[in-house]
Amino acid sequence: MLPHLLDPEKSLAAFPASVQEQHLVEDLGLAPLFTAMAEDDDERREIVERVILRWRCRDAATVRYRQEALTDLSAQPERAEAIFAIAQNSLDLPGQSHQFLLFSKSPSRRLRANTALMQELLRQLQALRDLGSATFHSDALRKLFSRLQQEIDESFLQAAQEALAALQLDEGVRSTAGADATGRCVPEALHGGIGNQGWLGKLWRTQHEDAGFSIADRDETGQTALGKLREQLLTQTAQVLDDAVARVLQFFRLLRDELHFYLAAITLQQKLRQQGLSCCLPEVQEGGGLLNATGLYSPLLPLRGESSVSNDIAARHTPLIIITGANRGGKSTLLRAIGISQLWAESGLYSFAKTVRTGLCQGIFSHFQQEEDAKLQHGKFAEELQRMQDIAAELRTGSLILFNESFAATNEQEGSEIARQITLALRDAGVRVIFVTHLYSFAKNLFNKEGENILFLRASAEPEAQRFQLLPGAPQASSFAREIYQEIF
Repeated sequence: MLPHLLDPEKSLAAFPASVQEQHLVEDLGLAPLFTAMAEDDDERREIVERVILRWRCRDAATVRYRQEALTDLSAQPERAEAIFAIAQNSLDLPGQSHQFLLFSKSPSRRLRANTALMQELLRQLQALRDLGSATFHSDALRKLFSRLQQEIDESFLQAAQEALAALQLDEGVRSTAGADATGRCVPEALHGGIGNQGWLGKLWRTQHEDAGFSIADRDETGQTALGKLREQLLTQTAQVLDDAVARVLQFFRLLRDELHFYLAAITLQQKLRQQGLSCCLPEVQEGGGLLNATGLYSPLLPLRGESSVSNDIAARHTPLIIITGANRGGKSTLLRAIGISQLWAESGLYSFAKTVRTGLCQGIFSHFQQEEDAKLQHGKFAEELQRMQDIAAELRTGSLILFNESFAATNEQEGSEIARQITLALRDAGVRVIFVTHLYSFAKNLFNKEGENILFLRASAEPEAQRFQLLPGAPQASSFAREIYQEIF
């Protein structure tokens, strides 16, 4: 049995991080978001990063599956924490001494350790099952607790406790045995202790009380031989119980990890709503080329104590957005807000807006202008082109790429031409492109020749209260540096 809280068919798995994911974290500034979600829990942070960067949904049905589970857990945060606590407590049960016994070569020691552990794990499963008496509406949680109630019922618990009691071997070890080709005794099957067999035990003792033998205390050879037979007999049983304990612990580990993700999302949502900010469950559709949002903002600003400005975007079926306008006008902030919203939407989480409708992407990539770095082996422009080549090797139809002031490390004419050719080639290949640029020739050329098929947004040079509002508009030659300089100085 597996939790399946993130996916109806798959369980959370680990994948190695890629270079492009590391660029995405740096370019979009995701680290503070991960910190806010996980707080001081490194384990929770690792899970959040893994899901958002490498385990996003690949179809709209899975997005809705996660959204419903998140809504369920958000409505009952205390019960969500209680479920998490049971999973964590179960994983804490194997202490250091038990871990030592698990690696012991002695089957009897492992059997004793695992018998006690399994008894505790059964009590935890029973406590978890009983939490399902609450009303859950999502498929993920309803099916989880339905399976628990069906499989961990009272008859199963009673049978399991009786079997575990027998495995304590308080009444000794009873088995059938045979002989191998050399005539040596070979244990064949382990049976319950004689003392726990009721009337059958009495019959056994009556009929076999004279058919036994004893080994003298000083007969070390006999004691050793008998001990080897006992360990040989218990080996298979100990391995079966080893596997059973491992499966139960794996269930609790997956349950804990998947709940880590949801609880982190709830934590971030609560922090933003405490500041009066909107969070919404986005409407996600199959396929790219769709981005409609109202009140979209970057969560990075309020998390560091700054006020946020929201924007509306209507790019229905538009695969290309060009953002131009004044320096310090909110262009890069909006670009990051779009990227973060898309990542969170595809992860089945809340988006940072009043409403969001978007399409699933086949991978999200970023190409941001980098600061001068002494470690660069080539010039800054050559490094930009190399990064673009690396990204192109991973792009697919339906991917989304975010450009921020890219290809500006050379002169205006050359940078504009390279940006134009790359942008149009990506669009023609079915890649969604959002490009923040101050390359006027590049933006103006696209506006004149492709304007009907592209959404152009422009940052204003108005006073600060209105500056970060980006509205549809044609590119302008000025970056308004003079106006901004005069306002500041």
